[in-house]
Amino acid sequence: MKPYFEKDGIEIYHGHVLDVLKQMPKKYVQMCVTSPPYYGLRNYGTDSVVWDDPGDCPTHEWGEPCQPTHKGQVKDSKAVTFENATGQNTPTGKFCIHCGAWFGSYGLEPTVELYVKHTVDIFREVRRVLRDDGVIWVNIGSSYTSGGRTHRKDFDSINTVAVQNLDRLKNPTGYKPKDLIPVPWLVGIALQSDGWYLRSDIIWEKPNCLPESVKDRPTGSHEYVLLLSKNERYFYDKYAVLEPHKYDGRKVTRFSGSPKYRENGGAKNDTMILKGSERWPGTGRNLRSVWTIPTQPFRGSHFAAFPEALVERCIKSSTSEKGCCAKCGAPFQRVVEKIKPASREVTQFTPGGQIPQSFLAGNRQDSPSIIKTKAWCPTCDCNAGIVPCTVLDIFGGTGRTGIVSKRFCRKAVLVDLSPEYIDDMIKNIFGNTNAPPRHEQITLFS
Repeated sequence: MKPYFEKDGIEIYHGHVLDVLKQMPKKYVQMCVTSPPYYGLRNYGTDSVVWDDPGDCPTHEWGEPCQPTHKGQVKDSKAVTFENATGQNTPTGKFCIHCGAWFGSYGLEPTVELYVKHTVDIFREVRRVLRDDGVIWVNIGSSYTSGGRTHRKDFDSINTVAVQNLDRLKNPTGYKPKDLIPVPWLVGIALQSDGWYLRSDIIWEKPNCLPESVKDRPTGSHEYVLLLSKNERYFYDKYAVLEPHKYDGRKVTRFSGSPKYRENGGAKNDTMILKGSERWPGTGRNLRSVWTIPTQPFRGSHFAAFPEALVERCIKSSTSEKGCCAKCGAPFQRVVEKIKPASREVTQFTPGGQIPQSFLAGNRQDSPSIIKTKAWCPTCDCNAGIVPCTVLDIFGGTGRTGIVSKRFCRKAVLVDLSPEYIDDMIKNIFGNTNAPPRHEQITLFS
């Protein structure tokens, strides 16, 4: 197996995602976290490739950029295009007039259905290289059709490659002007129908989202992260991603001579109790399905990278901190011990309520348990050595999956088709490391 670049357990492959995945060994990785190109959002400038090739077409003859006229899809004599920032039409690819294969870039499909189909095809290959106890985390967002405008304005000051993108999504068949295209729902349902277990839909709330000029709907400030598993039972370490207990803001005090706790209307010197993990270190609650994570800025040719904090939760929960079996790849399972705290701090007031005194009250049943890791147990009988778990990102982009994997002592396999993103990826993960000349790259497994 010869990647384009390899260092410190991070393998980087420059090539089309399906070409690389098809030559990966079976059950090669423990988990996958990735963010595929969103439908109709931008043109990443990568070369077009052939999709849906039946394999029996002697010579592909590409027609004009238009929707296919066979296989049950809607006929349309007009080219289906998107508008980019300069107002010029960008074709959505071409279909072979003989076999129906499509020649274009992923994310620029002329129909939503074709985009969803290609997404299913990609993750079908991911399922092959994923261990049976592995999961995938897919960050994906919705799209909107055009509401009548043809292109955005005020892009003159921005001339990066990323901004030379698809701007106003024309109305695909079946959608009206200004329609929300629920791509995450469509992709989730399609992957579920293809055999994946759809386990959770995470709402990624972005508190620093970009403003929108819309006046007839709320500003979009969230995306989705889908958690899907290969089988009914899979590896998931909930203790690695416990979140702090929330405190509801009440200030509770105990007055002398009174056996009850009373709500104080905001006494100046009282002490808040039940403050969660700040009061009880080592405790936490199960991870919730709404993640409030700010977007993370990045200087480079890619500007749609997901933040490291998001990747961290996915990797820590779906790979073993201890590692996996060096022979079969089975992850080590955490064994925990839960201990009830012996006491907790509350505040006692004098009859006048002016001089608070702290003391330790007895244990209560509603106190959260302190969680300690006792041991790590193998989930196989190989009795072999221990190696780090391997994380896969099939759309490596800026390399943040590699950055987080390296930080938490995991291996990583990153794939991307864009030469610019490959350069950014290597620089972000390893610093100013000299990569081999691109003409010497080996993009496939051997």
